[in-house]
Amino acid sequence: MYKACQTHSGNSFVHLLFAQLNAVKFACNWKLKGQQPGGKVYKTNFSHSIYQARTGHAPPNHDDSQDAKAHFRAFQTCQKKIITSRNYLLDLYDKVHIYVHFAAWD
Repeated sequence: MYKACQTHSGNSFVHLLFAQLNAVKFACNWKLKGQQPGGKVYKTNFSHSIYQARTGHAPPNHDDSQDAKAHFRAFQTCQKKIITSRNYLLDLYDKVHIYVHFAAWD
């Protein structure tokens, strides 16, 4: 039983490590995409597609109810917090000069 607990802990650490590396990779790609021509439009369309996939509703337009608009704003705020935390993680990796080769995941 002791070995099983150790294995589980090691497995959890490896899982966390890969999750963090994937978050850094996403942040790198997101940052690069935003710097390219049409990057802002891409990011807007991406966030709209994520909203629709998660809620089953299209993003609100000017004619929609205030509730629909408030729900969308709350979703955007949540996503901004996630993106900001990923950017902080990316900055941390940049500051300590950890170089990870992401080409194997593409």
